[in-house]
Parts: sequence; structure tokens; C-alpha cells
Amino acid sequence: ITETKRRLALEEQFQKLTQRLPVGLFQFAKRADGAFDVLYLSEAAPKISGLPWREQFENPSVFNELVFEEDRPAYLESLARSISTLEPWDCEFRIRTRDGVDKWIRINAAAEGANGEITWSGYIADISSRKRQEMEIEELAFYDPLTRLPNRRLFLNRMGQAIASCKRRHDFGSLLFIDLDNFKTLNDTLGHDMGDALLVQVASRLKACVRS
Repeated sequence: ITETKRRLALEEQFQKLTQRLPVGLFQFAKRADGAFDVLYLSEAAPKISGLPWREQFENPSVFNELVFEEDRPAYLESLARSISTLEPWDCEFRIRTRDGVDKWIRINAAAEGANGEITWSGYIADISSRKRQEMEIEELAFYDPLTRLPNRRLFLNRMGQAIASCKRRHDFGSLLFIDLDNFKTLNDTLGHDMGDALLVQVASRLKACVRS
């Protein structure tokens, strides 16, 4: 039984190692008949998704139900692309766990095909913290801290996109310039706090007039 003992020792060692990983490891397969199977989940995977370990084996599609509705098309498209090309399945998307917690998730898995079946081996990670930092950096770089409106840098970027889009479609666009009369007088007489309050109110009204 030497070989069996050695295999069990390796499995125990592997379990100890995966317990310390910040990501969940998984193996996922698409059978020749089109059905999907979960072949392996490390202990961290159910903790990330919030789904019971056994339920994911019994119903592989249950995870899809957690994906944000607006993120689901891109999520499913990335899986379909990996199925057709055997490229790695790599996707970032949002989920809402059953207890109402929103998370950003990344799945990255290598695909292997044989005998009409495809097997993905990879990891699932909670990247919520990184996404929050990215959004904070973007907020600082592209939005005015007082009004929360896009700043000049983002305006110039979007303006360039709009011009390029008009050229491609042989279309026309327009630029609306809004000035605030006597704004300098307001600042000089009532102070910058009142000027800031006016800007915040104007920004709020502008945002209420246009799409996101």
C-alpha cells in the first residue's frame, strides 16, 4: 500500500496548501453532450461565492444566477469564446451573494479539449478591494472633487471619441457651452463657500437633465 499512502500524503499536503491561498481553485468541464460538471473546488471557492460546496457540484449552473444581470452577457460570452477557441477563460464581473453582498470576481482558467469534452483548470478570486481602489483612482483622475462632474481631462477624452465617432458615421455633433452670470461677483461678495454651493447645485441640475 506504499503508493496509496504516498498519494494520500500528497493529497493532504495539497489540501493544506490550498487552504492558505487567497483564491479558490476549481476544475470545471463541458461534456460532449453539452452538460457541465464541477470536478473540483478548493475550500476557498465556496467562501468567495457564498454557495454551499455540495450544491455547486449538484447544480453547476447555480453560480450563474449570482452574476449581475448587466454583467451576465459578457460573462457568458467569455465562456463561449473559450469553448470555441480553447483560449483561457478570463473574465471579471460582479456577483451578489445570497446574503446580499456585492463582490467583484475574476475567473481565470486554462482550457483543455479532448474527445469532445473541455476541461477548465484555474482559480476564482474576490477582486473587490482592487476594483474599489481602481474606481477611487479613476474618480480622482477624471472627476471634479466638488461637483463630481467629469473634469477637463475626461471631457477632452470624450470629446475626441465623439469627433471620431461622427467622422466614422459621417454624422454631426454639437457642443453646448454654459456660463454662470456674475459668478465672480458671488464669490467676491458672499465668499467661496457660497460659490461652491452654487456649483454643486448647478451640477446636480445638469446631471438630472442628461443620461448617465
